[in-house]
Amino acid sequence: FAPEIWGCFEFVWLSIVKVKNTRRGG
Repeated sequence: FAPEIWGCFEFVWLSIVKVKNTRRGG
C-alpha cells in the first residue's frame, strides 16, 4: 500500500475512535 493510503486510513480510524469516545463520554 502507498503511504498516502495509510495516512488516510489512520485519519479515518482516529475519527472513528474519537466518535466512540464522545458517545461513551455522553
